[in-house]
Amino acid sequence: TQLTTHLDRDSSPQWSPDGRHIAFRRRTDGVSDIWVMAADGSEQRRLTDNGGNNYDPRWSPDGSQIAFTTNVAGNYDIGVMGADGSDPRLLTTHPADDEYPTWSSDGAVLAFHTTRHGGVSLWLMRADGSEQSELTGLAPVGFPMFAPGAGG
Repeated sequence: TQLTTHLDRDSSPQWSPDGRHIAFRRRTDGVSDIWVMAADGSEQRRLTDNGGNNYDPRWSPDGSQIAFTTNVAGNYDIGVMGADGSDPRLLTTHPADDEYPTWSSDGAVLAFHTTRHGGVSLWLMRADGSEQSELTGLAPVGFPMFAPGAGG
């Protein structure tokens, strides 16, 4: 069943933990924002409107927050906001690109891609953006994912 009929591009859907909502990326006139809708496609509303490109939304395990990638500060960083779009803030502000956040099962840690050493590596940080540390050296990596039940 098709849930959106936007003329440009809708992508990167992710179900909320309770299965009642879907966060997704909507591209309009070359700019991407994070949107959310009810699971049946109704109640579509934009959560980000900061002038940057925002994509790859990821619900926190308790459904209270959404982490995402944004270039609102010029380069790509990891941002987080309330599930209703409230209190958006950057968790990373490094000059390199930080992208593709993934929550640990307990919501305490985020994994993400970064180009801090010139190539792609995986890093971890606390959910508040603190304690950023390298997990892998430079290597071809896929999208980060925690094993079910893995915590921070």
